[in-house]
This record gives sequence, structure tokens and C-alpha cells, in this order.
Amino acid sequence: MTMTLRSHLMIWQCIQPVAGPSRTNLYASRTLLPIRTFVSTPVPNSGHNKWSKIKHKKGAADAAKSVLYGRIIRDLQNSLRPPNSLDPTINSRLADIMGKAKEVGMPKSVVERAISRAQSVLDGTGQSQTFEMMGPTSRDAYIVECLTDNPNRTIQSLRGIAKARQARITPVGFMFERKGSIIVQPATPQSDFDALFELVLEEGADDVKEVEGEESLEWEVVTPLELLSKITTSITSDPEKRFSVRSSDPAYIPLEYIEAPDEDAEPSDSDFDIEKASLFCSMLEEDQDVVRVWTNIRGL
Repeated sequence: MTMTLRSHLMIWQCIQPVAGPSRTNLYASRTLLPIRTFVSTPVPNSGHNKWSKIKHKKGAADAAKSVLYGRIIRDLQNSLRPPNSLDPTINSRLADIMGKAKEVGMPKSVVERAISRAQSVLDGTGQSQTFEMMGPTSRDAYIVECLTDNPNRTIQSLRGIAKARQARITPVGFMFERKGSIIVQPATPQSDFDALFELVLEEGADDVKEVEGEESLEWEVVTPLELLSKITTSITSDPEKRFSVRSSDPAYIPLEYIEAPDEDAEPSDSDFDIEKASLFCSMLEEDQDVVRVWTNIRGL
């Protein structure tokens, strides 16, 4: 197709050199394409900022508090077993435990609920219930023992706690085994691990291990459930009176434990989320109908 003179002139005008000091043969051009500006901002890795470290340590501290409160509640329950009195002026063991609870700042309402539950056992109005739950990390498992005068209230309360913390009520009993657990304290300077081990081994105990007590070292004797009473009696009737039994209870022992991260350890994305687990466990223990919470998290 033949181009007209006007067409040649229009093309020539479009490629005229740019006026100015440049000596390069640049040509003026225009673009209708939009220009985008990209900004790159570094994103801190999860678990490595200051707040994450604070939450990590707070979670470990909450876990330690949960362990302490749970131990006091168990001691309260043991001190109130028949024929022991509910009156602390008569029951010196109860008075000591109530003093310890006040000393560590345990809520008064929690202590009162424990005493109320013991009373319901005595007057026959309490009903035992056990629930199995998987926690918010889908690795932490719980068996929750309850004593209630209203089973519907109890199940609704536990369902509410589970929903709030992304947990669920589901079978986890296969992750535990039913055993007896005896917490033993040394009563004399001659009391030691070897002496206790020799004593209970002869009676058929499964294991003896050191556990951290409130003020000093303690030992946990794990027994077949059917031998719990017999082995407890053997310890308390020791002729040399070397040991004192703090508690003796049926227990749910995990087949495998989850190791919680150390309180002073640097948090990392691969760590088990102890903060979520300890908060969930604390919420369970604070429920008015919950007597005992068993979990597969070591130290919680």
C-alpha cells in the first residue's frame, strides 16, 4: 500500500531526537503502561521476636503453677477421705494444706470447691464421671475425672472449654494405662531411693522414680492397680518408719510422654506449644466439677 506524504511526515515527527544536552541518539517515546512500585519489608520469623519469647516463658510458668495447684487439690482430696474430718481444727493435715494453698495464692474458690466435693462423697449426692479429650495441639491428651451433682452441666461445661481452646472430646484412653501411684516422702535421714526400691520391689511394684516435690525430693511408686493398697500398707508399716506416704491413688499413666520445652530455652517453630496446652489444662482444672486431670505432657 502506497503511503502518502502526510503519513511519512507523521512517522518522522514521532522519532525526532530528544532535545537537550545528551549526545546519544535517543528517541522520544511514550508509554501508557502503568508503573508499579514494589516495597520489600523483612518479616520477623515466628517464635523469634520479643513477645514470642515472653509468651513462651509465660506458658512454662503457667504450667508450673498448674502442677502446683493440681498437687494441692489432690492433697486436699486425700486429707478429706473418710473417716477424716472436714473440720480443719480437727483435721491437722487439712489445715496444713489450706495454709499452703493460701501461701501460694491459690484462689479460695478452688479450695472451697474441693471441700464441697468431698462433702458430696460423704452424703452420697456426688456422681463420678470420666471424660477423654484431645487438646489444642492434637498431640496433648487428657483424661478428666469429675465429681458432680448435675452430669448435664458437667458435660456442657467441658464441651464449652474444649470448643474455646480448639480441643475435642474423643477417646484417648489407649494412650494411657491404669496403674496405682504412691507419692512417698523421706521420713528419716536413713531414707533413700535404694531402700524404698528394695522394699516395694519385693511387693510387686512396677517402677520407682524421683519426682519434684513442693519443698523437697519425693518418689513415685508405680504399681499394678490391684496391688496399690497392699504396697501402700507395706510402705506405711515399715518397721524403721523411713517413709511417709503423701498420697496413694489409682492413676492414668501415659504410655509415651510429650516433653515440654524448658522455660529458659529459646522458642522455635518446632517446639511443642506448652502455652496452649497449659492454658487448656488450667481451664479444665478450674471447672467446678473437675477433680483430677491426667495428661501425657511430662511435668504438667
